[in-house]
Amino acid sequence: MSDTAWIVHQLAGRVRLRLPHRRKDVAFFQQAIEHLDALPGLERAKANPATGSLLVEFDEDSEVFTSLETYLRAQDIDIDYGDPPMAAARPTIKQGIKQVDDYIGLLSEQATDLRSIGVLFFLALSVLQMARGQILAPASTLLWYALYLLNGSDNAPSGD
Repeated sequence: MSDTAWIVHQLAGRVRLRLPHRRKDVAFFQQAIEHLDALPGLERAKANPATGSLLVEFDEDSEVFTSLETYLRAQDIDIDYGDPPMAAARPTIKQGIKQVDDYIGLLSEQATDLRSIGVLFFLALSVLQMARGQILAPASTLLWYALYLLNGSDNAPSGD
């Protein structure tokens, strides 16, 4: 499967590409800049490997853009227009929570877990809010989350 270079912005003589699969690939971006620097009509080429971004400014009558397309395709990189698809955050968040839970279990010799700490945390906050006189909204909401965690469900409450 080939990578995709996403043309996220284009004007006459200027194009910005995002290459999410090449993010942090310094060597790739250095080679791309070297290729572009050798082309007549190039005004400026700037790469940001940290974000996987390439900005190319050129004389619109030159063959710079065509040469860039040819170069990318030779690297087995397709070209598309628009924003690159975003990676789903939920699996990353769940993995992070699991790592924290595992670490808490390791520290406590499996005597407690993240869910138990969450229950205690929300119970304590609900008692604090009740003591402050915030009984209806904040205290009941915190109590709801504590009971939800105590129930052990894996699905988040919808609030509907």
